[in-house]
Amino acid sequence: MDRRQFLIATSWSALGVAAISGRALADKNGEPLKVGVLVPLSGPGAEFGGQERQAFEAVFEKINAAGGIGSKPVRVIVKDSKANPTEAARLANQLILDDGVVAITTGTGADTMAIADIVARARVPLFFMGSTFAATDPKAQYYPWVFRTCTTATDDAVLIRDRVVKEGHKRLAIFFSEDAFGQQSTELAERITREKNDIGIVLKTSAALNATDLTAPALAVRRSDADAVMIFSGAGVNAAGAFLRKLRELGSKIPAYGPAALAQPALVRAAGEAAEGMTLAAIFNADEPGQLQPLFDVLKDHGGARGFGSLLGAASAATIAEGLKAGAKDGPALRDVMEKLPPFSPYTAGKVQYTPQKHDGWGPQNLLIVRVKNGKFTNLES
Repeated sequence: MDRRQFLIATSWSALGVAAISGRALADKNGEPLKVGVLVPLSGPGAEFGGQERQAFEAVFEKINAAGGIGSKPVRVIVKDSKANPTEAARLANQLILDDGVVAITTGTGADTMAIADIVARARVPLFFMGSTFAATDPKAQYYPWVFRTCTTATDDAVLIRDRVVKEGHKRLAIFFSEDAFGQQSTELAERITREKNDIGIVLKTSAALNATDLTAPALAVRRSDADAVMIFSGAGVNAAGAFLRKLRELGSKIPAYGPAALAQPALVRAAGEAAEGMTLAAIFNADEPGQLQPLFDVLKDHGGARGFGSLLGAASAATIAEGLKAGAKDGPALRDVMEKLPPFSPYTAGKVQYTPQKHDGWGPQNLLIVRVKNGKFTNLES
């Protein structure tokens, strides 16, 4: 082992000992339990990071007002990752070494992947509010320490594809944006359809994420014999909206369906009247709380529930709280207890549960089905 390798190994060893010792000392002295929030509050993603932070803090403010957890208050320590993986890694070390947090929550896939090995070495569980598949890869060394507090593209594809079948459609066209989300979601829908063999995919067509002229893919759908169209576009709300407008301009009245990533007011603004009647999976509906009324109640004095970042922040906080209420007082104990908790509802539709084999505790049961009506999202029965 050369000097550089020795120093790296020594620093990681010291990090783990310091983090564990710091948490033990904090508990002994009766100090608050500390949890870290590492989200973008400036730069790309700041809008959603702000929602996540606000909701996370609101949940623990309510818990503290009721006496805390085990007679201890919980202190939320927030850091701005700026959606920069290098900054995220630096701040994660601060949260672990300087602040002695028992858990960290992150909001972006890039931040999560940047600190996954760090939290694993320090034995501090990480709660990830995103859908990046690699974050909970069972083959990864960091896997035991990362828990997802969000649905995945698989959950979206299962729920909304099954809705197409339930509403009697037999021939599906798919339009997708040429990014990782669009391609991955399309592949998932194809795989599920092959396995269930209950509907045919008659057309796949796509466009670049920043495309402005969607005539070609819209015309392809118009000319096909499809009786429903699925739109898979993650960050491309504008592309989805432009596609819908062009499809309707061409005279097609074919029913449109989409994933939770599109279930936001920006889609309605982008598509205008062409969005009417579109059916989507959703984790959050600002227009009609429904099953999520408890979320709206806890946030009513904290700026309100403004977007799906609000749900994810509250859910991540409530998930960590469940583990702490079960008696965990440090990172390793919190990690262990998460895999043993019975199903619980952290401000979500449906229940959540983690096991040693499954750190994706959410599923299709945590999604809503919504439809655009008069420019608003209306909840439908599953």
